[in-house]
Amino acid sequence: MTDLIKTADALAEEMRLIEEEAKRTIEWGEEDPIRMLYWFDTQWINALTTYRQARESADGVKVKPLVWSDPQPPRAGRPSYDHVISETIFGPIIIEWKSWKDHDEPGAQLPWGEYVCGKDLETAKAEVFTRYEARIKAALED
Repeated sequence: MTDLIKTADALAEEMRLIEEEAKRTIEWGEEDPIRMLYWFDTQWINALTTYRQARESADGVKVKPLVWSDPQPPRAGRPSYDHVISETIFGPIIIEWKSWKDHDEPGAQLPWGEYVCGKDLETAKAEVFTRYEARIKAALED
């Protein structure tokens, strides 16, 4: 995903520069405007093709789903609430909730500093996976 973001940023900057060049050239009468527009369109198409290729390569990566423990009761120390655990390449991810409360949202402090929660345990697991997957894809090279 990082490469996709970098490509999108580069595309935006490239298009800004191309647009400036096209305007300057047309204003100064250095080029035939029709020829300049053709060149401009060609540059856009090339830049968009590069972006689409980066997006397709990022979309093709699949991340294995997280494997969660069965729900466990609180422990002395940490975790101090009901919880499930998934062992990951970043370290354990623990989703905790207060089972004695009627409307407690399960939440997890992720190993890289983000905090996520969900309206129920399955939603929290899905949100953790979304962030986990994004973290892995951000580290990949094309």
